[in-house]
Amino acid sequence: MGSSVCFAVTVLVSVCLHYAILMVTIAPQWRYTSPKNLDPVREYKGLWLDCSRRMGQRTRCFVQNKSIFAMPEGLAAERALMVIACVCSFIASWSGFFSLDFVRINGDVKSPKKGLKFAAGIMAFIAALGCGIAVSMEAWRVFRFQYMPNRKDVHWFGPMIYLGWLVSFCCILVSFAFIKAGCTAESEENDENHFSTNYQMGHGKGEYV
Repeated sequence: MGSSVCFAVTVLVSVCLHYAILMVTIAPQWRYTSPKNLDPVREYKGLWLDCSRRMGQRTRCFVQNKSIFAMPEGLAAERALMVIACVCSFIASWSGFFSLDFVRINGDVKSPKKGLKFAAGIMAFIAALGCGIAVSMEAWRVFRFQYMPNRKDVHWFGPMIYLGWLVSFCCILVSFAFIKAGCTAESEENDENHFSTNYQMGHGKGEYV
């Protein structure tokens, strides 16, 4: 009972992490830039949105619709990694849901659920890698721009970079929890098969005595 509750909590956390990865992907607060002069303008740069805000005015955003060859360095790779992370986290959350004890698959056979738990763990780990590498690439770009000489603007980390690192770490923990649950289900299945075999052997011997 306790293991079932813990696994249900793991599935719930994986669903929350999927929506967190979606938020990190869409939100523009990946990088803040501001000119070094006295112009009070702050720009937010994300994967798909660029926003600017002047003091006392509304924030204006526009979609980056440049071709793949005209994109800034590494932006296409970051987009691809985050899309992979979104897809894998979605698969991980639903695989974990269908492997819950109260969800019936093919007459409640345990083998498919064991495979779903392993699949959920692998997908969660891939999502963690995609999200973590993407935000680390952006962090390196911000760090490089910040200390690049003769630049007329200041760059610093946006909150989505920190959130991306946190989500990536949590996805790794969730992936380990899914894989451990799959290993536990496999050992329980082996124990049941071993007990059934011994019982049948003992019952057969009793019939011939």
